[in-house]
Amino acid sequence: MTTLNDAKIRIALRQTLNARVARARSAVLLDEFSLSAGRTRADLAVVNGHLCGYEIKSDRDTLERLPDQMRAFNSVFDRMTLVVGWRHAAGAMRLIPAWWGVQLVDTGSRGAVRFSTLRVSARNPSQHARAVAALLWRDEAVAAARQLNSSLPTRALSRRELTDYLAEQMSPSELRLTVCSSIKSRQSWRAAAR
Repeated sequence: MTTLNDAKIRIALRQTLNARVARARSAVLLDEFSLSAGRTRADLAVVNGHLCGYEIKSDRDTLERLPDQMRAFNSVFDRMTLVVGWRHAAGAMRLIPAWWGVQLVDTGSRGAVRFSTLRVSARNPSQHARAVAALLWRDEAVAAARQLNSSLPTRALSRRELTDYLAEQMSPSELRLTVCSSIKSRQSWRAAAR
């Protein structure tokens, strides 16, 4: 059995997810999706009406960073899937929450990368509204805040104050829709996703 590295797994996963994104049409697939003010990145993210994250842990990786990554991912993603090699599958499943999906990755007899579902992802029961709102860029947060209250002095508010305001004033579904719409409309990100 060939030991797969992160790059080979990412290419194969990207191809699989691209097929799903193409069917959804309005969805985007993003590499290195940044969250927690850039301190953490998910390997891939699909943004449609929901935020779905994918983290790869190949047999050449360690699980050392996974607990910190989990905290960030758990605060933002609606669904999360760990794509993991045989070496780390059992250990990773003991670490991650039950709502995370798990895809086992290995190679077939001809060396092709293949994925097997060990666990289907479920809905995240404990997203943090502030962390979701923090995915917005400042101009996006200002526009969303002005839609809620046109007399709000948005120029005087810091990014954190805008984020807090949106998290407090919007329902989780309104906030998710606003964030997903903003992310999908970012021209530079859309170009990278193709």
